[in-house]
Amino acid sequence: MLPPHLVALNSMEHIWEETHETIFKNCAARSMEEVCDKLVESSLYIERYPNTVKSITSSPYIMNLTVIRQWL
Repeated sequence: MLPPHLVALNSMEHIWEETHETIFKNCAARSMEEVCDKLVESSLYIERYPNTVKSITSSPYIMNLTVIRQWL
């Protein structure tokens, strides 16, 4: 797990940025139900576009960590 201050290397931050720009952009929810609906839409977006998720989370640094962990 990466330290929280390394945002550039944190895959979850990249996923949040992508969904924020595509799903939550200019969204002003009027209720918690609307927020929940947007969260569902966001998770469906991630499910529908696995190649996008792979491309934004597959930095060389993370890929190298995976290889190193396999050797340990």
